[in-house]
Amino acid sequence: MIVAIIILFPTIYSVYQLRVYEAVDYDAIASRSVILKELYLRNNINDIIGSGFFWNSLKPIGETGMFSYHITDSSTYIYLYYCSGIIGSIFFAILMLYIFSFNKKGFFYLLCILLFKFQILIGFFWLAIYLIGFKSSKKQEIVDN
Repeated sequence: MIVAIIILFPTIYSVYQLRVYEAVDYDAIASRSVILKELYLRNNINDIIGSGFFWNSLKPIGETGMFSYHITDSSTYIYLYYCSGIIGSIFFAILMLYIFSFNKKGFFYLLCILLFKFQILIGFFWLAIYLIGFKSSKKQEIVDN
């Protein structure tokens, strides 16, 4: 353990120095303003059908040339609207209302969870929906019977 600390100390100290002394950090406000500028500049077709789910996160996207981490670091709601537009967002909302029709408490849990940085293409996103929605509805069916 001591050997690992000695080996990793220069790296850990450099991160500490950049963060604490030189105030180099992630600028959340600038990142969000890039998203708002992108949503303002894009055309109506992209508002309706979306810009598509991106596979290559290193390639600049959109009108402003932002990167995918700008969208994915915001929230699932902004990510879903950017990628699938109004039609996809409505479809997703209807699907979630159907899945959680027997579990209103789970639906509100999901609304809170979606404020975090989930992507549609990540397996944990769908696992969370399954665990909250389907599993709890099965329990409710057992209790009702």
